Amino acid sequence: EELEIPNNYKEFYETQKSKWIYNAIEALNYQENIHYVVQEGQIKPVDYYSTGIVQSSTNWSDGLHQFLQIKHNLKMTSETFTTNFLSNISFINNYKNIYGLTGTLGSDKAKNVLKDVYKVDLVNIPQLRQKQYLELETIVAQDETKWLKEICSTVLIETKKDRGVLIIC
Repeated sequence: EELEIPNNYKEFYETQKSKWIYNAIEALNYQENIHYVVQEGQIKPVDYYSTGIVQSSTNWSDGLHQFLQIKHNLKMTSETFTTNFLSNISFINNYKNIYGLTGTLGSDKAKNVLKDVYKVDLVNIPQLRQKQYLELETIVAQDETKWLKEICSTVLIETKKDRGVLIIC
């Protein structure tokens, strides 16, 4: 039985057909935990050749992403019609000079990744004033209701002092 392609998609089909066939075969050859990972029911590409970093917000084009979803019996998403893709890393590495400023660079491991990936030097600039960060004692209670009440009480006390509060459970 022949598949009928609507007239408004025929040109698109003709330009994509060979790419879809190629990527169907490519999906069979791609290896989980090398070229991509499956996390939370989603295919997430890995920048395998450059950094090994999981590209959480990236989808492959030309049907490759969908063929990998089929390979793993995952819910299939629509193909995006992006004509060109550059990872953040590839995009930034197109520039000769890279400058950035942040107050939250992260751990030594995160800093080493930045050094390795972007080939940059990092400079630690001392703070203008001392942090007002205060880590409160962990709250332990007999049951969840008492625990939540204690957390709410502590939050109210701190917000009345005009302090921001971050709750990590």
